[in-house]
Amino acid sequence: MTDHGSEGRRPPKDTGEQERIGEADDPGGRGEWFLASRNDADGKVIDRLYIRGSRHRHKFTYRPKREPGEPPAPPGGVGTVNWTPIGPSVVAHGQASSNPPVSGRITSIVAGPSGTRVYAGAANGGTWFTADAGANWSPLDDYSVSPSLTSAIEADSLAVGAIAVQFGATAASDLIYVGTGEANSSADSYMGVGIKRSASGGAAGSWTLEGTNLAGRGFFRIVIDPDDPTLVLAATTTGVFRRPATAPFTTWTQVTSTFTTLGGMATDLVVAGTGVSKHYYCVFQGDKAYTSTDGLTWTPLTGLPSGGRVALAVSESSPTVAYALKQDGTLWRLVGTAFQSVAGMPPLFAVGAQGWYDIAVAVDPTNANIVYLVADLVWDGTNRVQRCQHHQSRRRPNVHRACRARRRPRLCFRAQCDGDGARRRERLGRN
Repeated sequence: MTDHGSEGRRPPKDTGEQERIGEADDPGGRGEWFLASRNDADGKVIDRLYIRGSRHRHKFTYRPKREPGEPPAPPGGVGTVNWTPIGPSVVAHGQASSNPPVSGRITSIVAGPSGTRVYAGAANGGTWFTADAGANWSPLDDYSVSPSLTSAIEADSLAVGAIAVQFGATAASDLIYVGTGEANSSADSYMGVGIKRSASGGAAGSWTLEGTNLAGRGFFRIVIDPDDPTLVLAATTTGVFRRPATAPFTTWTQVTSTFTTLGGMATDLVVAGTGVSKHYYCVFQGDKAYTSTDGLTWTPLTGLPSGGRVALAVSESSPTVAYALKQDGTLWRLVGTAFQSVAGMPPLFAVGAQGWYDIAVAVDPTNANIVYLVADLVWDGTNRVQRCQHHQSRRRPNVHRACRARRRPRLCFRAQCDGDGARRRERLGRN
């Protein structure tokens, strides 16, 4: 990170057009704001500040509020912007314009079939859970320590890059995997300690630490096979890895297959369908996209230009329909074994040009032609994004992930930063 001292501070850029669309982003200012709380009076970084703060925090035991919070407001009618702030928490003096209360960065969010149980992961705030669609949140874990693992933060990290959940009949039977280590490559992205696992919904004492060979990496996505919950794959900053079929689980195995850039950044990994209809898709930055029916043997797909970060989404109702949203703001739809460009795209990265950072795509669970695009701005569209409606907030939050509730296809959750954490939106009808 470049030292932006008072003498070397660069003048503000001309952002007139960006400000007309939404609040312009200032990456340099963001770096200054982040470092300001970590420098002493002489402008020097305070040594071992993070580990000292982490130790201090662990001295306190979390005590949930006795009084339930206010439930989120019901969604409005057709055409209403129905995003409701739901937490998890608030930073009183935030980075956005006029320093409003904001949340930290939420990097991962997973909703259960009904949209009631939701898990969210913070960039460096651990894993959180709500049983009432966001009205109340509770932290599931505070730290993980492995005596055999050492790092700059002594294997004590709350950095969450990805969460995968196999939802059970109740929260107590939810199977959870948390990939620690954020892959967004920002100046304030922290490393992790491996993969945390709980087969009891994150209950106290149920967490184990696996994949410690992936400590210091970042996680883009973790997926659990729809047919076989013992088959778990992770897309990381150094490739795709698989959980061992049997114990010990301390070392996850790299999937080699036919990947051109074996140890490259696997920026996304998705799966949909069951049995013979099941399809996996993954993509590497600077390489290409691949598909597989078992998660182990992969075949390259054509048509998708290489270069930059790519986010993937696959239709649960039609597993052969996949979308790829590229860093440059282009959207591609898989037809057969080749990706084809989607016309009529809105200006996704018109404000901050942060496709390398704020990028996600989701598909309606019941209609493969309804796509949700998440970037500097948030859009939804039908008919392959030929008609789009723009949903923009005053604070222009950076959005990092979106998910939908399988049994409530009109209910969508998005994870963001510089705004209000996890937000939800439910449409009562089409526009």
